[in-house]
Amino acid sequence: MEPALAVVLHPDTREQVFEKLIIKNRPVLRIVCPMLIGELHKVTDCVLDDCSLTSIQLTKYLTTTREELNKASHPDRRTLDVGKHARFALAFIQSMSKEPDIQISDEVAFDRLHLLYPPGSTIFTKDGGGRRAYRVERVDLSHREGFDTLEVRAFYLDFDKTGKWLVPHVELLAVPRYPSMRQIRSLDLVPDWYIRKTCHSLTTELVERGERFWAYRNGPICRVYTGDAWPTTPDTVCIPRLRLLWAW
Repeated sequence: MEPALAVVLHPDTREQVFEKLIIKNRPVLRIVCPMLIGELHKVTDCVLDDCSLTSIQLTKYLTTTREELNKASHPDRRTLDVGKHARFALAFIQSMSKEPDIQISDEVAFDRLHLLYPPGSTIFTKDGGGRRAYRVERVDLSHREGFDTLEVRAFYLDFDKTGKWLVPHVELLAVPRYPSMRQIRSLDLVPDWYIRKTCHSLTTELVERGERFWAYRNGPICRVYTGDAWPTTPDTVCIPRLRLLWAW
């Protein structure tokens, strides 16, 4: 990725919003705010590796956001900040004598990683080649023994002790500090908008799998089992407890 000539911060939020670059003798404005990256990916059809948009698309996003804010009685701070960042980027573009190419970065720094996982959002972890869905409750930065870790407190759905009801279970997901930048696709925790753009059928598959597990809640069911298990006697085995991987 081309090095930035300058990183521009919003004067109020003090968050990095975009970078200014020159690529092939053309001015380029690259969106680097993780909040704005996620919102723009939700409303554009660009691919993650080469995501470009126009000032018209940015204006359309702002119009939609403004309408949503007008409907909301108490908009949250994140929504307000994203709107500020989008308006700030658009005003900068309009002030330039030559409209730049607009790109959406596919990388995020560790110090701004928490902005990808807002409370209430759905995130996905890698699970033996598959994916596991969680709902985010909160995100904290832990500093222990000189080592920074991003801790995401999140919930997954699973059976209760009776095996009859689905209830939330909490889990603490830790992301160790990494140097420089990292592509969103290579993160251990990826946001829901990334999954929607790259794995269209995943949410449906997780729901179907959850419904199959839910069908097993009413007592023992005889099934032939092949897979990981712990032998207890020559005639019986103990099958590991199933965790429900169900998208919320």
